[in-house]
Amino acid sequence: MSPDEPSPDSGEQTSTTQKWWFSSMLQVVAGGAVIAFQWELLTTGQANWLNWAVAALGLAVLVLGAWGWFSNWRRQQMEQENNR
Repeated sequence: MSPDEPSPDSGEQTSTTQKWWFSSMLQVVAGGAVIAFQWELLTTGQANWLNWAVAALGLAVLVLGAWGWFSNWRRQQMEQENNR
C-alpha cells in the first residue's frame, strides 16, 4: 500500500483525483488523444499547418505530463525512503 492510500481500518477514503499520479496521467492521456485524432491526416499527407500545430501542442502536453509523472514518482519514492 502506498502512503497516499489510507489504511483499510482508518475509515478514510482518498479520491482518485487526490493521488500523486492523477493529473500527470490525465495530461499524458489528453496529449495522446489529441495526437491520435490528428494521426490519420498527418500520415496520409492531407494535413495543413494547423493540423501539425495541434499535434505539436498535443505532443507538448504529453511530454509535460510524462515529465510531471516522473518527477512526482521520484518525489514519492524519496518520501517513502525518508519515512522508513
